[in-house]
Amino acid sequence: MLGRREESKPPRGRILCNPSLVELDNGWRLAVSRVAGDTVVELVLCGVIANKDELRGYGFFDETIYYKRRWFAHVDDASETLGRLLSRRRPVRDMTAEAEAA
Repeated sequence: MLGRREESKPPRGRILCNPSLVELDNGWRLAVSRVAGDTVVELVLCGVIANKDELRGYGFFDETIYYKRRWFAHVDDASETLGRLLSRRRPVRDMTAEAEAA
């Protein structure tokens, strides 16, 4: 449901415990990805303009893959990074639950 949290785990714990896709209030999405054999949390901007200094301030780092800049957080640092991000950007919906229900 939009605007309500029915799950018991906080969003950042849910993201790290199992692969999920969560949309934030500004259109960004958080997803667990594998890059070069490493599991990382990816911040997908979905065409929304972002300030790279803001993203680095949260703890994300950027990689250019196939000429596209992508933003990641190491799984080891993800709890702190997501804590900083989610204190400013509210999760709107868990898109994984919607995909599983369909």
